[in-house]
Amino acid sequence: MGRTVSEPLLRSKLEVKEQIRSLVRSSVRERLGPSFETRLQWSLHRKTQDLKQVQQEQRDILQDARAHGEARAQAESPIAAFARDRPPPNSWKQAQFLAERKRKMSEQARKYSQEKEAMQHRLRTREPLFRVSEVQAAQMALAAQAAKRKKELVDEERKRWEHIDDLQRSVINRPLLMES
Repeated sequence: MGRTVSEPLLRSKLEVKEQIRSLVRSSVRERLGPSFETRLQWSLHRKTQDLKQVQQEQRDILQDARAHGEARAQAESPIAAFARDRPPPNSWKQAQFLAERKRKMSEQARKYSQEKEAMQHRLRTREPLFRVSEVQAAQMALAAQAAKRKKELVDEERKRWEHIDDLQRSVINRPLLMES
């Protein structure tokens, strides 16, 4: 087949279209940034950090204002001299009692753990209540007693039967009351 006159142009148009497509693809790839979820996570993280910082600043401001207000109220109070000379507040006493109780509790807990450890040591190292040889000897003695008792019962039963036989013989040999 022969070539048409417009074929070179067609070829150049296709090449131009392909070049345009490749340029568009490459520029889109270059301009394409992180995904929406990634950008959302970054934004959330930045905003959280900013809010934490603002919250901490606000807390510091409130604590400073409160401390300043309490100091000013104590300094300007008409009963400030009385307040300075009065006995310590109940919370201070409670704190002292609590500290003393905690100290006693820790001392008692330490003492308890020592006593428990000593008791467990005594239990682990004590002599057994019954030795195997003693138990076996006791079992043998019980078995011997049982055998002796059984023999006695057999002997006693034999004696009773003999007695019964003697009674029967003596009754047969004895005269009746009517005969006498």
